Amino acid sequence: MPRNRTELEKLAGKLISSIQKVWGEQSGEEQAEISEEVMYKGHDLLQAGSIENMNSLLGSLSVSEYLGEEWLQSQPQIMEQVKRIESLRK
Repeated sequence: MPRNRTELEKLAGKLISSIQKVWGEQSGEEQAEISEEVMYKGHDLLQAGSIENMNSLLGSLSVSEYLGEEWLQSQPQIMEQVKRIESLRK
């Protein structure tokens, strides 16, 4: 029986998928290495699994700061997903 995923896990999964798409499009480019690092950080959010664990992981950082604001500015299509995850921290 499949387990129920938390809202964070669902949103982080979608975020990772979007980052993977960008990473794949950048294959062979210098920027792909940065995208890969952002993708690993997305996996950290997924593995956190709960808001409490995510808060421990992030500390005082926002999700945007944790992932890398400069990279996110170059990928505005992903910001909406980041905002959804950040809204869980309230």
